[in-house]
Amino acid sequence: MTKNDLLILDEADYHLLDLVKDLPAEFYGVIGMTATDVGQKGGNEEKRLEQLKMKVYQSKIASNLDLNVSISKISIENFLDCLRSDRSRIIWCENKDIDTFKSAAIDKNYDPIINYDDFVKLRKLKADKCLIVSKPHLMRGVDYRREKFGIDLLLARDFPTTRAYIQGLGRVGRYSEPC
Repeated sequence: MTKNDLLILDEADYHLLDLVKDLPAEFYGVIGMTATDVGQKGGNEEKRLEQLKMKVYQSKIASNLDLNVSISKISIENFLDCLRSDRSRIIWCENKDIDTFKSAAIDKNYDPIINYDDFVKLRKLKADKCLIVSKPHLMRGVDYRREKFGIDLLLARDFPTTRAYIQGLGRVGRYSEPC
């Protein structure tokens, strides 16, 4: 980059706060965008942005995401029960658990897809697909979609930060579809 280049970052919180990447030595400026809050006033995130000499402007977009929603425990068999709905399924899990979830999906007549990143096809999911995701970047900013029917999400692992949790929950229920 040169001193005349403008750096535009989508998912800026991920790049600047989670990965803690340094900015290029020379650039004109940065416009960073994110749908998640940067953290509490006076917190580590705010200090990091001050260190980078960044100003934060809130978009004033009201969130309808309830972080205190009760999350039900469910067995993998019940989650994958084909009679439950015409929704697609997404499972967020650790790498070490992929084979277990893949085998369970096959047993319930799903076509398991592991860490799939064809973003065009992910917007046109079918009910026979079960996405098994272990890569964090696939749980933020990816527009998963099952038109009319929606998607069910199984959280089989924690998220590293509250921002990542918010992003993960935001993969389902988009476009007012059921989840």
